[in-house]
Amino acid sequence: MRRDNISIICRNDEMILTLGQRLFAKLGTDSHNGQYVSQKMREVGRLLKNIQEVDPSLKTLAECIRPSCFDKVVEAVRKCAVYNSSTQQYQIPSLALKLGHSLKKCAAIQKVAGIKLEDGELKDYAERFEELCNLEWADSVSSHALSTLYQRKWNKPTILPLSEDVVNLHKHLNVKITESTKRLSTDPDKLAWYSLATATMAKIILFNRRRSGEVQRMPLEDYQRCNTHTNEDILEDLTEWEKKLCQQLSRVETKGKRGRKVPILLTSEMKEAADTLVETRSSVGVSSTNRYMFARPTLGSKTPLRGSDCLSKMALESGAKCPSALTSTKLRKHIATVSQLFCLKRHELDILANFLGHDIRVHREYYRLPDDTLQMTKVARLLLAMEKGNSNNFRDKKLSEIEVSLDDPCTSEEELVDEDEEDDLPDEINTGASILAKTCNESKKRSSLQARSHSNLSVRKPDHQSKEL
Repeated sequence: MRRDNISIICRNDEMILTLGQRLFAKLGTDSHNGQYVSQKMREVGRLLKNIQEVDPSLKTLAECIRPSCFDKVVEAVRKCAVYNSSTQQYQIPSLALKLGHSLKKCAAIQKVAGIKLEDGELKDYAERFEELCNLEWADSVSSHALSTLYQRKWNKPTILPLSEDVVNLHKHLNVKITESTKRLSTDPDKLAWYSLATATMAKIILFNRRRSGEVQRMPLEDYQRCNTHTNEDILEDLTEWEKKLCQQLSRVETKGKRGRKVPILLTSEMKEAADTLVETRSSVGVSSTNRYMFARPTLGSKTPLRGSDCLSKMALESGAKCPSALTSTKLRKHIATVSQLFCLKRHELDILANFLGHDIRVHREYYRLPDDTLQMTKVARLLLAMEKGNSNNFRDKKLSEIEVSLDDPCTSEEELVDEDEEDDLPDEINTGASILAKTCNESKKRSSLQARSHSNLSVRKPDHQSKEL
């Protein structure tokens, strides 16, 4: 943790230290998890600093977990997230949401302490504070923070990687891997090893559309257990092309987000480059205690190279038109978007989502084709067909099969010609025609009235005769 006023507050507050210990015990000892724990502790430390500015009598975070201090805590959270009361929006809305979760964890910690110490008052304070959070936090903080987040996404263009940039990046990485492999085979040094590790990791991220953190934190032990064998019964049902594909690809299973098992596919070129990295680790000075496949080639380092930095560096070197779009997140959105154009079946979509490490609901909501594109390409087909009055011509068809000419006007040419001819007639003819039409209508009305009277007489006559009988 960086040494400043916030770190001093965190070190001197027992509640914040307990929160950090709980998170560290839950998430593990990985370096990136340590950074996450430090970030959460600093967020609560900044909150405590703002609470002390609101009420200087409150010295510790445990004193704030009381029902009487709830309004002061809300005021401090708004101050941390820079709340504008006139617009009811936050400048940092995500911070307000994160602090809400952290405060509930602190209330749970105090409740546990009250149970262990058999302190009923301390437990009661924590329970009532937690109840207030459940009842009022959404109206006071969360609703405005969420609305701010949603409004910022309106009319924001979704930038996806260009296919040309992806192809150029693949070519650049192939050249980089070939050159670095030759340098390592002739004269191993740290620069050549670093260059090959950077290019290989970027290639794996780009090919698999994996999260950069999943590839960079792949342990050496997981790579050494990679396999190429497949089930023989399944192999018999595959096509010849699929059988050759299985022979050329290797598969590595590693830990992904939320502890999921995620696969990483390696082509023969990637496998050769990775094998070269493993063989030359000790000769270039990579620490034997570094357990990562893509370790930093510095003495005593126990951390891996950053995948996002490697990918952005290679994107700039490749001369891409839009290098900022070549990130792991946008590449994952890119494959999910393109997969919609292939009309994948439900089970094929499940396979793709499972490979990307997604829940199928998350895949459909966040990684599919943007709503604006869907509305412009799919829904607009139906709207144009209804506008032109051709909806009956497209019965029993899919939206993708509806094609309406964008150049045709909404009315037919014959109707336009008839309207033009009527407009070109002289006024005298138009008035005469209108008078003639009016007289015809009046004569029709008279004849219809006479017909009704005759019908009434014919109906009444037999009734009268029946009465006389």
